Amino acid sequence: MRSRIGSRLIQGTKRLGVPLLWVGVIAFCGGTGYSAFCWLAAPAGNTGCDRLWLFSPDEDKLFCAEQAARSKKVDQLLAGLRLVDGWPSDHPLHQEVAKLQQEWTQALLAIAAQKASNNDLKGAIELAQQVSANNPLYKEAQKNISDWENNLQQVKAIESDLRVALWSRDWTKAEALLKQLPAQKNDYLQRQVSRWEEQIATEQIAYQQFEQVRQLVTPDPANPQGRIEEDATKIGEAIRMAMQICPNQYSRIDIQNSIERWSWLLAEKARTRLKQGDVEAAIAAIQGIPDHISLPNDLNQLLWFARARTLATNSPPQIPTQADLWTVLTTLAAIRQIPANSPFHTQVQSYLPQLEARLQDMTQLTLARAVSSVQQLPTLMLATQMAQTITPDRPHRIYGQSLIAEWRQAMERAEDRPYLYRAQQLAASGTIPDLQAAIAQASQISLGRALRPDAQAAIFTWQQKIQTIEDRPVLEQARSLAKQGKLPAAIASAQQIAAGRALYPEAQAAIQTWTVTLQTAEDQPILKQANTLADQGDLGAALDLAYQIAPGRALYDQAQTAISRWSAQLETTRRSRRSAWFDDTDRRDRSYPSPFHRR
Repeated sequence: MRSRIGSRLIQGTKRLGVPLLWVGVIAFCGGTGYSAFCWLAAPAGNTGCDRLWLFSPDEDKLFCAEQAARSKKVDQLLAGLRLVDGWPSDHPLHQEVAKLQQEWTQALLAIAAQKASNNDLKGAIELAQQVSANNPLYKEAQKNISDWENNLQQVKAIESDLRVALWSRDWTKAEALLKQLPAQKNDYLQRQVSRWEEQIATEQIAYQQFEQVRQLVTPDPANPQGRIEEDATKIGEAIRMAMQICPNQYSRIDIQNSIERWSWLLAEKARTRLKQGDVEAAIAAIQGIPDHISLPNDLNQLLWFARARTLATNSPPQIPTQADLWTVLTTLAAIRQIPANSPFHTQVQSYLPQLEARLQDMTQLTLARAVSSVQQLPTLMLATQMAQTITPDRPHRIYGQSLIAEWRQAMERAEDRPYLYRAQQLAASGTIPDLQAAIAQASQISLGRALRPDAQAAIFTWQQKIQTIEDRPVLEQARSLAKQGKLPAAIASAQQIAAGRALYPEAQAAIQTWTVTLQTAEDQPILKQANTLADQGDLGAALDLAYQIAPGRALYDQAQTAISRWSAQLETTRRSRRSAWFDDTDRRDRSYPSPFHRR
């Protein structure tokens, strides 16, 4: 009976063993350990971490965690900390784990501190909160969190009052509020104080600029009515200047409201002038109104009439842009809506053909440019044909012709590139026959073609290679003769390489070297003998020998130096002898009395 029960228990255990194992796996998957394991198994490479699995040894998991955490990325640091967070103190890897845990936590807190430095205190706090209570640096993390939360509370306590002060332009109160922050205690508060001080200064500048703008439109007390033209000019200038003031300041609502009010003033002045029949003054007034301001129908008609007239009377841009195309398109669409009873209807009708022609040209050329962007021979030919439909009397004829010239060059390049490519293939072997064939192939690209300069450059290079192959044996033979000491023969051999050949500069340099060597060998005995004579005191003979070294010879400068030195010595000797002769003559004269001497 007992044996039967025991066997059934064993069988039941075997049946339940696998399910229980996977229940344990599922339970593990539900915790943070599984997320850390999945992260450890993610990196690929030759470290084996890509083959890490759920039941890998702790040594492998720790090794992979250490490798990944070296990148100092937040997710990898957190995954490493989660992996070792539950390991007991008696774990065989406890010492290594404790060291890595401290390194990872310090790196994590450094990243949090960087976030705080970038004014992201909430992100810094959220990151520091990831440090668990059993971490050795938990107290440090909590202290940082407390400091950051305290900083947030201090700034939050005055920010609402600061905004109210800025809205009301109470700069004194705003500056007083900032003094409540103990900015000297930490960097974050110092940065907040600096940020708000800059904001206050910016607001003051914006308000001062706005006040200066408003002075432009303040009526002159001596002439409250003023002239409409002068007022319109001032209002337009005020709108232009006001729109340049930073729109994100606390004064933006006042600025926007003023711009809208001044725009309506311009609209009224334009309507007044329009009723008086002064269309030009009305246009001058209405053109100062920004585009975002909606206008009444009659003034809209005036505005579009002015734009259509400008487009029709001014020369089209040499290179039209997409903005130019859009301007013509919107202007055409607007003036077509001007009704027949409008005072501008007749005039804008006269502008329609020219603007339509311009729009057609710009559309045609835009489409042709789109086709040519493929940069294939068929598409370039099609783009050229499309541009050629623009006749000489059309507005954008010059632009079309410039595009055609550009595309023709592109077609020439497409047509001639196979010749140049085939020539380059032939020249790749580097043999003289193939190089000559390459030159013949590239020469088929005639003068004036787009690739002709490239072909000419390649032909010159290949000609230089041919000359190098032909002349290299001659130069090598000359060098061989020079090594044997046969310098005259070497020079004669190298002189066979004519001027203009590829190796001519190299040959001339070798000839110069050998010539110097040869002349030195020839003239050195002469100069040596001259030095010997000079040392013996026979300066005249030394000079006669040294003068035998002709100009242009290798030792000519050295000989001339010796000649100058010996000449100076010889002159000194002559002076000494002359001086001695005069002294001797003078002594003889004194020893014999003069016959005219009186006793």
